[in-house]
Amino acid sequence: MKEKTVEEIFEQLREPFPPHDIQWRIGQKSKDGKKAMVLPYVTNRAIMERLDKVVGVGNWYPEFRPVDAGGEHGMICRLTIFLNNQDGMGKYELTREDGANNTKIEPIKGGISDSMKRAAVQFGIGRYLYNLKESWVVLGDYNRFDPPNLPVWALPKSFAGEQAPVTDVELYDSRETSTDTSTPTFTKGKYANKAISEVSDLNYLRWVFEQSNFDEGTKKACQERLGELNG
Repeated sequence: MKEKTVEEIFEQLREPFPPHDIQWRIGQKSKDGKKAMVLPYVTNRAIMERLDKVVGVGNWYPEFRPVDAGGEHGMICRLTIFLNNQDGMGKYELTREDGANNTKIEPIKGGISDSMKRAAVQFGIGRYLYNLKESWVVLGDYNRFDPPNLPVWALPKSFAGEQAPVTDVELYDSRETSTDTSTPTFTKGKYANKAISEVSDLNYLRWVFEQSNFDEGTKKACQERLGELNG
């Protein structure tokens, strides 16, 4: 059987996942609480199955270490995969790492899971989800909602299924979430109650985007503001 090239491996790692492997969590809610902006992410189970399928069982492994910085507690995942040498003789290791804050529910387990998802993105797994446009949904009882339909480019080429229903919803602490749907605003910290578009503090914006425990909607707005200032 012909061995995969490195290019083929990374192309397969980057392929979109079917909707049942994508879950959605609430990033921020509208002022009346009837709608919410939802953010997609790949399940850790799907990531492990992707690695098993593409690089092979036993050809990858994660390592985790706790980290404490500035009163924040989290996990760093060091994810390693084995690739074939170009001369066909033996293998070599390729390692990427990333981190995440411990979560509020099952903190250590959540920190491990989220840090592995972020490390997997370094290999291109699920990275395409960052290119999805902002999605707003109507909330029902207990914050239930129908997941947004994914665009064609964000679906596997051979996929012919239906969207999976949302079974588990992660709701961010409302104290950390901006509720202004038109003008993202800091709800705490150094620039509390100030519109993100009015902040020009590059170091603070970069810290919020890369290291803080602000909600994903705020982080995205800070990323966009950084792009404007650095443009």
